[in-house]
Amino acid sequence: MIKLRSRIVFLTFFFVITLLISACSNNSQVNNQTDNENKDAKTDSTKEQVITVNALSEPPSLEPALIDNQVAGDISNQLFEGLVRLDKEGKIVPGVAERWKTSDDGTIYTFYLNKDAKWSNGDPVTAQDFVYSWEKVLRPEVASPLGSNLFFIKNGAAYNEGSLKDPAELGVKAVDEYTLEVTLEKPTSFFLGLTAFFTLLPINEEVDKANSKWASEADTFVSNGPFTIESWKHGQELVMVPNENYWGKDVVKLDKLKWVMVNEQNTEYAMYQSNELDFSTNLPNSIRNKLISSGEANTAPSASVTARIKCTVFA
Repeated sequence: MIKLRSRIVFLTFFFVITLLISACSNNSQVNNQTDNENKDAKTDSTKEQVITVNALSEPPSLEPALIDNQVAGDISNQLFEGLVRLDKEGKIVPGVAERWKTSDDGTIYTFYLNKDAKWSNGDPVTAQDFVYSWEKVLRPEVASPLGSNLFFIKNGAAYNEGSLKDPAELGVKAVDEYTLEVTLEKPTSFFLGLTAFFTLLPINEEVDKANSKWASEADTFVSNGPFTIESWKHGQELVMVPNENYWGKDVVKLDKLKWVMVNEQNTEYAMYQSNELDFSTNLPNSIRNKLISSGEANTAPSASVTARIKCTVFA
């Protein structure tokens, strides 16, 4: 069952997360602008394009296999790119995979990777990177908090629980450097979209094997998405800049994306009022209704999955 929850956001930057790619470009003009207005518009368009968002607290990890909350997932989705991604309308579009095909029975997906996809260190993103990343998520000793998202893959659950030891028996293999074949336990209609979820994002196999703590500092962090980490002051601020090796870098318009870490409602609201924050979802309860009534804040549905469990109680 899909349950809709209301989230409260400041209307001005309501779509900030979904519009990071191609955001902040000021191309429209009014025909009857004066020369001075045109000059001002030109000046504005050349200013550094920066969005500042509150992450509330330090993410426990930004390695996809270890992420256990939505905020860290939102951050990782700017740093990494999966086989597919979701556009601003939630539709599936190519990511690292430029195309794919499905077997007639719906159990085998073959992904053909974009040969221009690269890691931020310049390495190519390969099918083997996905095989390694997904196998790592399923390792029992890794204890990935959301590893069950990969149980749809053939033998995924058995490998995770330890009853299957050989990773070669998992339903994920690299046919060649740029072709990935995924076999499912059974047809799963939402699997394609699931490959955009943060637990299924890839990591660089060589980097991970060389340094198990690569994801903990800015200077060792390697990603394949539209942004990479410029600086990381733990517990305070994480700053992203465009990834120059990203295959779609030409459509990334932001110069910087800043995530501050303020877990106090009144402080966050004060930062929004003083233009230190562009986006907020953590409004003080005392003024929440007032902001909504005035139109400064808005409510929006947020989808979540809930399960109904039937219990039989024996007297």
